[in-house]
Amino acid sequence: MHLRKLAIGLLAFGITTSVQAIELIDGLGGNRGYGEQAMLPNDDGSSNLLDLPFNINFYGNEFSSFFINNNGNISFDNPISSYTPDPFPVANQPMIAPWWGDVDTSRDGQFGDGFDPDLLPTEIFNPNGFDQEFVPVSELPVFPGDIGIPVSTFDGVDYILLDDALELAGFFEGGFDGSGDTFDTEPNNVWVASPNDSTVVVTWDQVGFFPADTSKTNNFQLVLRDVSAETGNDGDFDIEFRYDQLEWTTGDASGGTDGLGGTEAQAGFDAGDNTNFLALPGSFSPEVLELQNTSNVSPDTPGLWTFAIRNGEPPGATPVNPLMPVDTQDGWDFDFNVVVGQPIFIDPDVAVGYDYQIDNPATMPLFQTVLLPSIGDDLFDIYTWDGTDWVLVAAGWAAGASYDFGAGGVDRFRILGIEIAEMLDPTDPTAFITGLTFTGSGAVGMSQNPITVFVPPVTAPEPSVLILFGFGLGALGFVRRRKRA
Repeated sequence: MHLRKLAIGLLAFGITTSVQAIELIDGLGGNRGYGEQAMLPNDDGSSNLLDLPFNINFYGNEFSSFFINNNGNISFDNPISSYTPDPFPVANQPMIAPWWGDVDTSRDGQFGDGFDPDLLPTEIFNPNGFDQEFVPVSELPVFPGDIGIPVSTFDGVDYILLDDALELAGFFEGGFDGSGDTFDTEPNNVWVASPNDSTVVVTWDQVGFFPADTSKTNNFQLVLRDVSAETGNDGDFDIEFRYDQLEWTTGDASGGTDGLGGTEAQAGFDAGDNTNFLALPGSFSPEVLELQNTSNVSPDTPGLWTFAIRNGEPPGATPVNPLMPVDTQDGWDFDFNVVVGQPIFIDPDVAVGYDYQIDNPATMPLFQTVLLPSIGDDLFDIYTWDGTDWVLVAAGWAAGASYDFGAGGVDRFRILGIEIAEMLDPTDPTAFITGLTFTGSGAVGMSQNPITVFVPPVTAPEPSVLILFGFGLGALGFVRRRKRA
């Protein structure tokens, strides 16, 4: 069945104000219910190297340990102290970043009320050929190596540099005067937990922004889940971002004022190969705050974002693991990076057709080819836009055959011809997986809006409704899919 003429009506739904942002996972132990303190309160610091309870295959690299970085991300090769996010892709820094921004968990009175550096005994050593002042670790309330501060040993005694000791003093109210307050009962902290051998949870608990400002706070989590037992592939895992509250985007040192403006936060993940990455919608703009109100899972779970990493490949690499979109008021939005000739598989939902459009044709690669799945009679009509209307460019195009839009590509196209009788399951995440290639490499933002059939409510039993669909009764309209958690 090839539908050439449409009676179009707009049917839309969105996340209503009655739906609350996703809750953070708690009950993980510790004073706040989020596990152990990952590091002492700080600005731009990192944890020491932590073990994962399982291996992960991330873009073909295997990792079994990681660093938690205070500024809203984890990394695998080295700790990262950068407080202003660099646009993905970032070379040689594989990372997963639910919120890469200038998180500052340090407290007022950074160097401690009444802290007197003269109270610290120091000794002079010259390990690098010049004299440096060191403080014996025995004088400190915690072992610095446990929180990522390098420790040196001279004549069997552990020391840290005086500068590191002074910075450490800021994490203890009153300096090293015996109070030893690690603030491990308070929010504005970073926590880590492994509730079982297949899950790791990192929580940024009501964290403020630089400089030590908690007038606005963000509350979010990163969850890594081992799924290798389900898939049979060692290293397969899921990434989950949970945004309970987002109020600020930027620290003052990144050009922000009162937590806003300047260079806003970035969210997503990066292979560290200077090519492959995924940045969430709104990154580097005020709209990044909308991550708490949107989802790629369901309109009923605002703030929840999940990504399946299979065989080291992120969503979109294969038809069995398509890139899932953001459910918006107008359809489905995708933001991802592409490489010339590399297919990306995306999936919206049930429809008799779809419109595909590049967000910003002036700066983004355009569509070069499309590969359609096997549905119904496997024949589809392909349209392109001439500036005023849709023009049929390929009638009865076969599934499985790549259609090339020609030199320069196109910024939008339409697919029609999905039989109504096919009744694609709207809860099936592989309903209509489309393979796309692009005219160039770089970041792509695009939308895919389904053209579906609306059937008015009827009182007949369900089999009769199916018969009505089979005969094609109903009105065509643009609607968005309804996903369920």
